[in-house]
Amino acid sequence: VLDSRQQLKFLCKIAMKALRADSASFLRYDSTRDELRLEIGLGLEPADLAEMEKHIFPAGEERGLVGWVAQQRIPLYIPDVTADSRWISFEFRTHSALWVPIIHEQELHGVLSVTSAPVNAFTPQDERLLILFANQISVAMENARLFAETHQRMERLASLRTIDIAVGNSLDLRVTLNVILEQVTRQLKVDASAVLLVNPHMHVLEYAASRGFRTREIEHSQLRVGEGIAGRAALERQTVFIPDLHAAGETIPRIEMFKTEDFVSCVAVPLVVKGEIKGVLEILHRAQ
Repeated sequence: VLDSRQQLKFLCKIAMKALRADSASFLRYDSTRDELRLEIGLGLEPADLAEMEKHIFPAGEERGLVGWVAQQRIPLYIPDVTADSRWISFEFRTHSALWVPIIHEQELHGVLSVTSAPVNAFTPQDERLLILFANQISVAMENARLFAETHQRMERLASLRTIDIAVGNSLDLRVTLNVILEQVTRQLKVDASAVLLVNPHMHVLEYAASRGFRTREIEHSQLRVGEGIAGRAALERQTVFIPDLHAAGETIPRIEMFKTEDFVSCVAVPLVVKGEIKGVLEILHRAQ
């Protein structure tokens, strides 16, 4: 199995040795937040490392210089950072610092940096060498991403096969639903899931199967179509997402069960077959 973090740590270590640097750091870029955070820091004192891990570097922000490199996507070398007002000092030894963006197919992945105590410690050759290391890191990150995607596809195919076998070999609906919920919980990495089926004679949703619950209270679930989160999903035949169950208020049916189970969010997905509503799949997350 490819360990992306170990690969990145190894390449940072080699870069630090090759450039005779005192420290080497990799800051990963989060495109959703447009910011960078330290992921790997070598050669730093534990207290300095802890302080740097707390810091957020917004892309484009000159203070700290990392964000500037991320936005401009060009290397930056400062022979004496103590003379630059943009520098954020996490320790007092550093004078020379060199940053290089890590880019793969025009996509920014992060910034690689090295520092050294002496003034003007790095050369143009060092900068070119660090660019090569940054290229290697971008390739390693892309390979790790592709491997993870392939592994996930294989797991999903295996899950589909498991479900197919369960459906083919069992006439017991509850057995089949339990197998499906096991795969849903595992593949979606959720804390719990349940299926409520429609009783066509009473027009209510009744408990059928569940996975990941700490108590058996879910088994007493019975909701009118249109009632609560699951009932609304069945009535509207649309997915209903409640990101914050506590903020939704006490009016939600089964809210006490949600609280007891420490659930904070819920997704209800209608199960429709040939235009007819058959039930609802509930997916639930607990507080982290």
